[in-house]
Amino acid sequence: MLLIADRFVADLANNARKDVHLLDSVSKLMMKRHGNISLDWLAKESCLSSKQFKRKFNERAGINPKMYSKIIRFTKAFNTKNRNPEMDWLRIAIECDYFDYQHMVKDYKKFTGLTPSAFHLLESNSPECKLGLSGDLYRDRILPT
Repeated sequence: MLLIADRFVADLANNARKDVHLLDSVSKLMMKRHGNISLDWLAKESCLSSKQFKRKFNERAGINPKMYSKIIRFTKAFNTKNRNPEMDWLRIAIECDYFDYQHMVKDYKKFTGLTPSAFHLLESNSPECKLGLSGDLYRDRILPT
């Protein structure tokens, strides 16, 4: 069910009509680099000042670029752990470009209200996991490097 909903939303996003802007390629670059990229460099690549870049990005994406980077990095950590449940948290934090484990914990608490271990324990009891449907879902969600 989640995979179907994921594909549906992706199709809607891909078919949405909007004016082309340099910021669109910048946000794709941010996703490709998993949010680990200098915002000043992105502003320069967009031919905007840092302040204009943040304002325009917020207008187009609905959130500021720093939060967008955090969401991308958190999503990568979440999907990596679900794809590789045996992997330890420190390794996931480092592979997902967090400075350390505590930095990742801070993002988990901000986005889920729980620590990484507590959230994934809750996730492991979801119907998708119990029915064995989550493996393919999380494998498909890992962004290519």
